[in-house]
Amino acid sequence: MDEFYDLSPVEFFLALKFRAEYERRRVQELYEIARMQAVWLINVQPQVQPKLARYDALARFPWEKEAISDVKQDTAEMKAAMMSIAGAHKAGRGTRHPDDPPTILAPINKK
Repeated sequence: MDEFYDLSPVEFFLALKFRAEYERRRVQELYEIARMQAVWLINVQPQVQPKLARYDALARFPWEKEAISDVKQDTAEMKAAMMSIAGAHKAGRGTRHPDDPPTILAPINKK
C-alpha cells in the first residue's frame, strides 16, 4: 500500500495503462486458444468437408481488423456456411445420446 502513495499521478496512470494492456493481451490469448482448439476439433472429424485451412475462417476478432480489411464475405458465402452447419446438425453430428448429461454444446432431445 505504501507503493501506491509513493506514485506520482504520471506513474500511476502509466501503471494503470500497462496493467490494462496486460489484461487485454491475456484475454486475446485465451480467445485465440479457444478458436484454435475449435478448429482442431472441427478438422479432426472425418465428416466435415472442406477442412478449415486458416483459424480466422472460423471466427474473426475485432483486433484482427487490419489483417482482414480487404477480405469481404458476401451473402452467398454466409448462406453456404450456415447451410453446411445446418447439414452437419441434420446428419446427426449435432445430437447427443438421451442418456448423456446435458451440456451447453449439445441440444437436449425432448420426446
